[in-house]
Amino acid sequence: MDREDISLWFSNQGSAKSPLIGAFSQYLSVQDAVQIFEQFHSNNWIPNGQVLWSGIPRRTAQEWADKHHLQTLTTAMGLLMDENHPDCPRWKKTSQQWSKYIHGASAIFAWRIAQGEKVTVLSPPPPERFHPSGLSSYQVIEEPIIKGLICQSAVDQILMAHPTVTESEDFLYEAWPEDQSSLWLARFGSRGTKRKWRDTGHGADKLRLKQLVVAYSEQRILSIEHTDANHLEKKEVRRETHSITQEIHQYSQSQEMEKYKGRLNMRQEENKTAHSNNISGQIAKANTDTQIKPIKKCKEAVKAWAEAQKATARKLKAERERKAKAKDKEVAQQKLKQEEKEQAKVQKAAAQKLKAERKAQVKAQEKIRQKRKEDQKAQAKAQELIAERKRKAKAKEKEVATQKLKQEQKGQAKAQKAAAQKLKAERKAQVKAQEKIRQKRKEKQKAQAKAQELKAEKKKKATAKEKEVATRKLKQEQKEQTKVQKAAAQKLKGQKEAQANRNKARKTVEATKKAKAKIQEWASGKT
Repeated sequence: MDREDISLWFSNQGSAKSPLIGAFSQYLSVQDAVQIFEQFHSNNWIPNGQVLWSGIPRRTAQEWADKHHLQTLTTAMGLLMDENHPDCPRWKKTSQQWSKYIHGASAIFAWRIAQGEKVTVLSPPPPERFHPSGLSSYQVIEEPIIKGLICQSAVDQILMAHPTVTESEDFLYEAWPEDQSSLWLARFGSRGTKRKWRDTGHGADKLRLKQLVVAYSEQRILSIEHTDANHLEKKEVRRETHSITQEIHQYSQSQEMEKYKGRLNMRQEENKTAHSNNISGQIAKANTDTQIKPIKKCKEAVKAWAEAQKATARKLKAERERKAKAKDKEVAQQKLKQEEKEQAKVQKAAAQKLKAERKAQVKAQEKIRQKRKEDQKAQAKAQELIAERKRKAKAKEKEVATQKLKQEQKGQAKAQKAAAQKLKAERKAQVKAQEKIRQKRKEKQKAQAKAQELKAEKKKKATAKEKEVATRKLKQEQKEQTKVQKAAAQKLKGQKEAQANRNKARKTVEATKKAKAKIQEWASGKT
């Protein structure tokens, strides 16, 4: 199936000849199919990372796929399979419609897988891997699509695993195009236990799909045979033309060339005799030149004749091909007419079957409606009886409840009186206890006041003694400080007096020096 067929179907122009479109249209509406196609062409799609399963629990298949980071139909559908999400159409459909929706989604899922290179299939272990009836969903819907039996595309390889055997959970082998189940059997042994396969039913939709697979495979065989016949006829034409050209070539070489070869041999012998008779070399060369020119002309004539023969062979070949094409067209037209007649017959039979099925469905629906009406009437009567019984039971319950309430109210009044008396006695006891506590508190407060007064007096005396000791220490420290200050003052006076004496001594020394200088000046002036 091509994208053009899908787009035509989406635009309600549908190609009824495409078997896969027939598979889609009997399960899905165009709107549902478009939604599923968009989901499978989103970024969530994992290339070559899909899993199909048959004959094992769905939970086992899902856990295996999640463990190996692969996608089942549920994971690939995303929110369309989440019943809690508004995009999921589950709540809009009945159980039968939902089952058809899942079958259609499986078909589109298989078609999208067939655009890739490989797929993994999970099943029970060999020797009995699939349902013996051949009518499971995988055998009827998914397997023909991924193998290209009802569409043009197919996967290159189908891998298989058997997760129900724990020791072989991660072992994969090729199941198609070459069945290598012998590798699994050699490693894990045959599982000869008989399985209890569930009843798949023989629904009309599955039978239609089987008919589509058979019809499409027969058409492909006829087309292959037709193309093979054309190919053989073309080969025969090529062989005939080749044989004709070979015959022409052989004839040209055998008839004409032998004559010219004989002439050349004669002339070569004449040249040899001329050389033997001592004829000059120049004469011999001239003779050979005159002999070679006609030989070349003869060769050119032979080539032209061979080319003319080839052209005639080509014309014959073209004529034969034209006739073969005309025959092929006639045969193809006859086959098309026969196919159209057969298709018309099949369509008529299918239409009759559909009419009969629709009539049966209408009758069944009428019966169901009548049964529903009868059931609804019976349910209404039963509901009325139940309502009356409930009403009587409620009335009785109300009477019992009112009696219980009265008794409870009387008991509550008695209990309240007893509780009030208890409260009064407790309050009196509490008042007496509180008075005793107050007296004890007053006595404690008086004792605490006396103790605090004694502590205060002791603290006052202690603080007075501490103050006296502190004043004495301060006085002694002040006396010592005055002594130290006096000693320091005396030292300063001594230092000042010593400094003054030093200054006087310096002044006297300077004065003597000046006097000596003046005396020397005066003495030097006299001299």
